[in-house]
Amino acid sequence: MRAADARWSRGRVLYVDSNRSARRGHTDAPTFCHALARLAALALANLRRLDSERARAKLGADLDRAREVQRRLLPDDREPIGDVRCALHLHPGRTIADVFALSDGGVAALLGDVSGAGLGAGLVMTSVPSFLRAELSHHSDPARAVARFNEHLHAQASRGCFVTLWLGLFDPANRACRFVDPGHGHAILLRAGRDAEPISTRGDIPLGIEGNAVFHAESLALARDELLLLYSDGVTE
Repeated sequence: MRAADARWSRGRVLYVDSNRSARRGHTDAPTFCHALARLAALALANLRRLDSERARAKLGADLDRAREVQRRLLPDDREPIGDVRCALHLHPGRTIADVFALSDGGVAALLGDVSGAGLGAGLVMTSVPSFLRAELSHHSDPARAVARFNEHLHAQASRGCFVTLWLGLFDPANRACRFVDPGHGHAILLRAGRDAEPISTRGDIPLGIEGNAVFHAESLALARDELLLLYSDGVTE
């Protein structure tokens, strides 16, 4: 090993020179170099494995924290919310869910999915219900609320992060619902004695893709014996 190259060996580079003309080479030098290279490759592979395990552990911890925040935000479905009864079953992960009362006597319900993983996706996941709760405290227009959040998400989130969402505002007195469906598409109507009926929508794009996207509120009438079932793509997958 040359003296000039020895300085590099203190870092990440090891240079072995078996072709120096000043000394007679050993016949087993190539075998030794090959074995040394294999040992170095195994050591580097082990370091990469350890880095990967640390990254997975960090990702798991980030998601666990986001899930705990999400659990605390969910309402208690043992009691009615306003004049609406609901039942929730959530397997925390990238799914967003919330039900809350509105100041005008209505009830808002939302369900959606966040793309990506890690702390960034977890932060988006917890911010959606909080943002929409605050927005709908000032008005009762689901399309406007979704558009405002879309602008916020597009400006703040990392590239490639998007949210699919179903947001409905229920009017118990008139048995009606105004809803927006940006890319979610998983909602069905259940009637006693009849087959489940998927709810057709305009098909607005998911949130966060285009900052100036336009969203459309649609109407749904609910009879006394009808139930609305919302679910995420994790059920179908």
